[in-house]
This record gives sequence, C-alpha cells and structure tokens, in this order.
Amino acid sequence: MEALFNGEVPDPTGKPESVRNIIGRFTDIEKLFPAAISDEALPWFVDWLLEKVVLAQISAFSDEDAYTIFETMNDRGLSLSPLDMLKGWLLANITDDNKRAMAAAEWTARLASLKAQQG
Repeated sequence: MEALFNGEVPDPTGKPESVRNIIGRFTDIEKLFPAAISDEALPWFVDWLLEKVVLAQISAFSDEDAYTIFETMNDRGLSLSPLDMLKGWLLANITDDNKRAMAAAEWTARLASLKAQQG
C-alpha cells in the first residue's frame, strides 16, 4: 500500500493473493479512471468518495479467528460459495504463513486450470 501511495507499482510476483488483488485493482482504477474527472471535477469526486466510501478494519487475535471471520465476511461483498468456505477452512488449518501462501497459490492455480478445461 505504501508503494502504491508513493506512485510505485510493485511487482506482484510471489506476493500473497490479497496483495496481488490490491495491485490489480489499483492498476484497473488507474486504467479506467475517466480523464474528465482528473481536472476540475476531481475535488468533487474526492469529496463524494470521502463522504460515501467507508473502510473498516477488522482485527483478529489469531489466524483461526481471522478465518472464522472470513467465513462470514469477504472482500467482494457477495455471499461466500461453498468453495470459498472450503478454501477458508483448509487454509485456516495451515499454521505456517509460507505454507499457507503456497497452498493459496496452488488453490488459485488449480481453479484456473479447471476453469480453462471447462471452456
């Protein structure tokens, strides 16, 4: 986040999925942001953004608590599918952070492979 704030776009290679998502969405916003808003309308847009968008931080005392929270909430604002809940449950049971990141990456790669096979 600090790199993005400083105008740098970090390399997402090898980063956790959540970091890759943040970098990807930042890049999307940068590409899709209308040029018309970048001039006189920008202060109005910033004011609207500050008034209408709320960011909430949720802290958990342990990884197990974090995954329990994840099972009921998510970053997409959509109900979790059974597949999402299974992923959360499986990853919650991996205590080593590096192994959990590797498992999450493997999960994502396997899903992408399955989707590609479907058509």
